[in-house]
Amino acid sequence: FPVTISALVVSAENLNTYLKYEKIKSKNKNPFKIKTDSIIKIDSEIQRGLDQETKALLQEKSKVEEIKEVLLGISDGVRQKAFLGCLIWNVRKNSGTLKKRKVSPEDSKFEEYELSIETTEGIYLPDSAHRHLGICEAVIEYSKNPEKYPDFNPNFEFPVEIYHLNPNQERDLFLELNS
Repeated sequence: FPVTISALVVSAENLNTYLKYEKIKSKNKNPFKIKTDSIIKIDSEIQRGLDQETKALLQEKSKVEEIKEVLLGISDGVRQKAFLGCLIWNVRKNSGTLKKRKVSPEDSKFEEYELSIETTEGIYLPDSAHRHLGICEAVIEYSKNPEKYPDFNPNFEFPVEIYHLNPNQERDLFLELNS
């Protein structure tokens, strides 16, 4: 089974530009539809599927709302801090490449690299879709009234694990992480 290729960080604000979606009005608890021009994709056949009526992702609004509220500091007091773990990305084999370039000075004690991702399909989420949506929802809410959320920082960086798997391996990873 392939291992993680690399890790990086992504800011909340940048993540919100990579994941483009719309919220549909519905009595349904799953209102999120990924737009076709989104860099970040969710394969409904690998993740939780689609609502047959609305074609929205089966990503529960309540989970997304909980993450958003904790990040914005408007939690009900039960959870004061978000322990989100890594975000998980997959740059699918045969549709993308990962290129690493050393950017640290020669005399540095630490090696620092820049990772570039080139993909024809986009970046898929084999896991962490609720976290992605919750972060984006927090950025959207914050941008409406920044003064209301003084503890939220749109430049906060989240760790990302990047895989380079084919769709079948991506499904296996989803099942393993959600078992």
